[in-house]
Amino acid sequence: MKANLAERRAARLVRLYPRAWRERYGDELLDLLVADIEERPRAHTRTLDVVRCALPLRIRQFGTTSAPLLFALAGLALWAQMTISWRWEPPANAAARNGMLLMFAGVLALGAGTAWGCLRRIGSLCRSRRSTLWLVIAAASSVTLVLASVHFGHAWPGTGGHPWHGRELVPSWLAAPVWAATLWISTYWAHPGALAHFPATVIVWMLAAPALIAVTVLSWHKAVAATAAHVVDKRNLVMFGGMFALAAGAATWILAQHGPPNPKLPAIGLIDLGALFLMISTLTLTWTSRLSPDNS
Repeated sequence: MKANLAERRAARLVRLYPRAWRERYGDELLDLLVADIEERPRAHTRTLDVVRCALPLRIRQFGTTSAPLLFALAGLALWAQMTISWRWEPPANAAARNGMLLMFAGVLALGAGTAWGCLRRIGSLCRSRRSTLWLVIAAASSVTLVLASVHFGHAWPGTGGHPWHGRELVPSWLAAPVWAATLWISTYWAHPGALAHFPATVIVWMLAAPALIAVTVLSWHKAVAATAAHVVDKRNLVMFGGMFALAAGAATWILAQHGPPNPKLPAIGLIDLGALFLMISTLTLTWTSRLSPDNS
């Protein structure tokens, strides 16, 4: 009876580690913990030691799976807002222009690097039924998100504005779906009266878009967690270069918005600062995960 209790307690501690790690080392750790629990039933430092060792692995796993997706979401949300300003009015100063150019280059590099990394690891991700199922769910939610974003992107406000040299650098066919996918990141939720003037289909979409994004992020995380594959390759300098360019461009653009606000353009607010903070945080996690010795 005591042996079964020790095994259950040990199994709970082992579950603190990521699934891929447990599949490789879980049995060995379980035996060690069972022996230690039987010898020292009330050792509180044992739990702290397990948490101390498991937490960095969990953070590292997050940095190689979900953190890049959250970074891309926050970066694209800021980029979509900036593209509206870019299409409506020329940049107010050279810093704002340079920030927008950096972000545009970052979006292209991040997309190319991510696609290359996924293609290199697709064999590892599809080697089990569990990971393949999660990949199918991620692909289905992604396709739904893209098609719906294209549909609602027809109402993109960036189609207006005043023509000026360099305006076409940001193509509307690319910016409009991104704007639609991030339309729910808005302060309108705090103003029900203004939100009530939106068409019902748009409000439904603003509720459905974050759900689709959450399904995509979580299913992708599950697919990678079910294997020992690292999608974030430390040699994928194109992807990391895009992430740094996107973050640097966003920070430059936000810092360049000084002086009286232009009533025709979106104003910088707490949501933009929060998105920038999320970008910096997830970029830091992804970069430190890149430096781990087992991420190759």
